[in-house]
Amino acid sequence: MRIAKVLLVFGILLLLALLGAVAYGYRVLRQCSPQLQGTLVVKGLSSAVTVYREAHGIPHIYASNLDDVAFAQGYVTAQDRLWQMDIFRRNAKGDLAEVFGEVALKFDENHRRLGFREVADRGVESLDPESLQLLEHYAAGVNAFIQTHRDLLPIEFRLLRYQPKLWTPSDSLSIALMMSDTLNHSWERDLFRGKLVDKYGPQIVDDLYPTQTPYDVPLVGTDKVEETVLPPMISEAASPQKTPVDKEKDHLSSSRGDDEFSFSHVVDDALWLSTPEKSLGAVLAYLDSLNASNRESIVGSNNWVVDGKHSVNGKPLLANDPHLAYSVPSIWYQIHLHAPGLNVIGVSLAGAPGVIIGHNDSIAWGMTNLNPDVQDLFAEQFDGPNGTRYLSKGQWIDADERVEDIKIKGKPLESLRVTVTHHGPVLQWNGSTGYALDWTALHPDLISFPFLRIDQAATWKQFTAALQGFNGPAQNFVFASTSGDIGYYAAGKIPIRNQGTGNIPAPGNTDDFDWTGYVPFDDLPHLLNPPEGFIATANQRVIGNSYPFFITTDWEAPYRYARIRQLLTSKPKFSRDDLLQIQGDWHSQANQVLASFVLQAAQKVKTTDPTVQAALTRLKSGTFVATPESVETTIVEHLRDHLVQALLEPVLGELWTEYRSQMKPIFVEDQLRDQPHRWLPDEFKSYEELLIRSLQDVCDELKNTYHTSDVSRWVWSQRYPLIFPHALGRAWPLDRIFNVGPFPQGGTRLTVRPANGTDGASMRMVVDFSDLDHSYNNLTLGESGQVFSPYYKDQLQAWRAVESFPMYFSDEAVRKNAKNVLTLQP
Repeated sequence: MRIAKVLLVFGILLLLALLGAVAYGYRVLRQCSPQLQGTLVVKGLSSAVTVYREAHGIPHIYASNLDDVAFAQGYVTAQDRLWQMDIFRRNAKGDLAEVFGEVALKFDENHRRLGFREVADRGVESLDPESLQLLEHYAAGVNAFIQTHRDLLPIEFRLLRYQPKLWTPSDSLSIALMMSDTLNHSWERDLFRGKLVDKYGPQIVDDLYPTQTPYDVPLVGTDKVEETVLPPMISEAASPQKTPVDKEKDHLSSSRGDDEFSFSHVVDDALWLSTPEKSLGAVLAYLDSLNASNRESIVGSNNWVVDGKHSVNGKPLLANDPHLAYSVPSIWYQIHLHAPGLNVIGVSLAGAPGVIIGHNDSIAWGMTNLNPDVQDLFAEQFDGPNGTRYLSKGQWIDADERVEDIKIKGKPLESLRVTVTHHGPVLQWNGSTGYALDWTALHPDLISFPFLRIDQAATWKQFTAALQGFNGPAQNFVFASTSGDIGYYAAGKIPIRNQGTGNIPAPGNTDDFDWTGYVPFDDLPHLLNPPEGFIATANQRVIGNSYPFFITTDWEAPYRYARIRQLLTSKPKFSRDDLLQIQGDWHSQANQVLASFVLQAAQKVKTTDPTVQAALTRLKSGTFVATPESVETTIVEHLRDHLVQALLEPVLGELWTEYRSQMKPIFVEDQLRDQPHRWLPDEFKSYEELLIRSLQDVCDELKNTYHTSDVSRWVWSQRYPLIFPHALGRAWPLDRIFNVGPFPQGGTRLTVRPANGTDGASMRMVVDFSDLDHSYNNLTLGESGQVFSPYYKDQLQAWRAVESFPMYFSDEAVRKNAKNVLTLQP
């Protein structure tokens, strides 16, 4: 009896302690919430600034000069996103381990080798006065918030027990470098291609990395061959599918869930290529979301523009949905900036001033990644492993060296030795060979920040003039204006080489493969007012073989582009809601094509297995719309993965696991269509036999995965549950507080509305020049990174349902819809 009483008292005390801790944490979190209304005195302003926030907390900043609007943008962004901003700059500059410990060390070592800190610092020195002034005033605004909120910083600083340093212009540039690393990361693929070329020859590499497809429709130049028409769509998928709101599931599981080689033919092959853990799980997931090299590929982006003749309201329409890594909070921050000479709305990067994607009074623009080859590896011959001298044009010269001291939480300081040649930093060693990287992003003289001029442009001529200052990462810009113009420009610095394409490591002991300059701006791919009345990009090949300059061989498989193009030619006129609906399209052209090969094979190779027969029946009747409930999507997506291994492993051995390519689905399709003997495994007499055996294996795997032979229960949503990871959501109860999800989701990597478990549409924007106040913009989660803010995830349901919110732009609409008004006084 006494023991029971003691246990009861202990339990009550424990419960009270837990409740007290929760109450204390709640009070602290509430105290950290920023002031959104009333008046604040902020040192550093020259005049008063008014910040209107509407129902979703989006700030509309009204200032009397450009310096104050930049200052206020820095202050307001810090109110909502300071911890995210700090992690962004730590990631870029290699300071994550100081906060997260050894788990983050590999990310720090990568960016310390690249030297982002030094590049950003030197980049500040080369900025034009206008850009530097913008960055300085933005930094001053961030610092005004930091200095007045040392005791009321976002809760992450308190939990991790550190204080942020003051912001600098270099920090903003480092975030731009981080985006370059996300969007232009190819050197590891080049290294792998070099292995393949040396071991298997050019034909295998040609097959694995196709550069053209039957679905290509170049925007600029021609292939001088008759273009293949897309396979006909089945009737159920002829129009974009309505995407229903997925129901919230409160009780979903909380489980968030080098070999030696030589380059004996490196010169010849370069010439050939010249033809045009659970506690740490959340931390790793979050850091992976910041670093592209740890994912096979980002799922791409979409943008398109429709002229007034094809718009129901007679004015151009523009749509953009960049596809980036899921994280808490979103990478984008919605903002409206209003000052003399500037009135622009859209999204910014947390930590950088201006609007990156959006519209002003006169023009709108959107971006997708061009993905040019701007990273080249050079095989430098050193005087020994980790040597200090290397050969250049037959002469031994000293390499530059620097030592990077990396602070690690709870561990001793680590010193990282970095060797640098005239080509760039050495990223990997193989004996006495060091692989040095030349990359446009590492050239400080190419660092630029032209977004103020872009934000202020009013015509196509002014817009393209501003783009001349955009050095990268190179993007496909689409454009529309109130005057009715629509246009496209592939802007950014793209190197011209003496020889080769940079697809494999080149010999460093010669300048035969060095860069000689960049593609002139006027020669970059572009077009204005095409007769079709629309322009679309989805990371596909945008140039024909007649285009005179090399851009890349690593285009995205063009299925998303093909589907967008099909939908944009499906009727004569479109509304803004039509464009939003297209952004939510889940039809999979790639899966429809692969299923057709399977069904044809089943006519020749019979099977009596009831599960395989049920799967074939599903493929015959499937709509190939990748809804969460889709069964055919589950079957075909697993089948494609199985076929990749079945085709590659007999030829490449263990190397097959290193294969990464955006064109992987095209590789599979090419082999099934052309049926070359070199890829058919010896155990099979035909590709049809390979397909049916692979389908049998996939059915066996799915029976085990889903614990049932009932094919109707193999629903797609179980493959990629949607989770937005926060770095502190590593274990209960913080995972329930900070992380968002899991939720069921549809889509595949190759659908217009994509999904692959880690990446997807980071925001959706539709600009309607007939009514700018009712243009659309929607983030994944919300404006705020403060976990108890009402704006932490208030946009999620609309994002999942492919619905959206108006971008209030006129003075009248901004004031009418303001829920909070904050005045910043000097």
